[in-house]
Formats: sequence, C-alpha cells, structure tokens
Amino acid sequence: MTESDLRQNVEVNFPDGATANLKLSSATQRSGFNKVGETVEWRGTGEGAAWKPDALVLRYLVQDQPEATTDTPYLLVVRLDGTKSCITHEVAPGASQSDQARALADDPTVGQCLS
Repeated sequence: MTESDLRQNVEVNFPDGATANLKLSSATQRSGFNKVGETVEWRGTGEGAAWKPDALVLRYLVQDQPEATTDTPYLLVVRLDGTKSCITHEVAPGASQSDQARALADDPTVGQCLS
C-alpha cells in the first residue's frame, strides 16, 4: 500500500514477482481523499494447498464531498490476473453490500476493468 496527498493506493505482488498497480483513484473516478480499510477478503477456488486466489474484496473509504466530515465506504472487487489485475466493480454502501461484492468476486464471467 502507498499513500500520497492523503490518497492511498494498493499494489498486488504475486509469487512469480509480477506486480499489479490497482490505481484506486483513477479506476474508481473518485478523486477525494481516501483510505483503504484494514481488512481485505481473498476469494478463490480449490481447497487446502490447491487453493488459489482469483479475486479480492477491499473496503475503500472516500471523502466524496469536499467539505465532508465522514467517508463513504465502498467495496471494490478486484480480479487477480497477474499484471492484468484490475478493479471490476465498485459496490455502493447498503444492507447487502458484502454479499453483492462476494457474488461479483466469485463469478469470473462478470465485469470488465473499470479503467
């Protein structure tokens, strides 16, 4: 994770040495101050040693309005595909936000990169 001008970004490092920069601010088109939540949920297939992550869900807290005193909590769904990894969905706050983000993360046929 990196931070510059009160905006955070995430880079995913893979076992083969590849790195994917998620470019959070430009991918979500939200230029307000932001921060990444403390928990990332890895999603994948297989069991035990055969388990392989193919997506992740992370909380993205954004100050949407210039004078806002609270952050808006979005969930971002990230497809993990080596250097082609990208954000595919931004799930708005709501009662079923987590369930919706998990369903999107678990369906490999859903979603193009946001940027």
